[in-house]
Amino acid sequence: MPGTYQPPAPPGYQRITGSDSIVRDAGGVGRLLQRALREARRSRCRYRVGAVLASGSRIISYSPNVPRNRPTIDFRHATFHAEEAALRRVKDAAGLTVYIARINAAGGSAMARPCSRCQQALLSAGVVRAFYSTNTSDVGCLFMRGC
Repeated sequence: MPGTYQPPAPPGYQRITGSDSIVRDAGGVGRLLQRALREARRSRCRYRVGAVLASGSRIISYSPNVPRNRPTIDFRHATFHAEEAALRRVKDAAGLTVYIARINAAGGSAMARPCSRCQQALLSAGVVRAFYSTNTSDVGCLFMRGC
């Protein structure tokens, strides 16, 4: 129920946004989101976003979002989104999980739900799940395929 108090998740657990579920952070969701936050700090774009592609707890690829005026980037979009940049660094993303984090101007966590273009790119590449940071300390989750 919206607007009701939800106690914070205990240490070692994560609350999944949009539900009353609290899951044990056995797969390293917090650690991989911290790595995505580190990538977001490397970004030179206005909206600083970082993405990490992982298989279990093993990091396969990572990238911040990148300004479009680099020679390796196509020029149709203002920025090359972090999810797309991370996908370009792997040959086969089938079965992987993506962790996306964004930081605000104050250096805190901000909402990083993938845009529709990135969701389509992740789905086409075969990514099964997307965990993303929210405005609070919660973690959002998108299931891209039936898993």
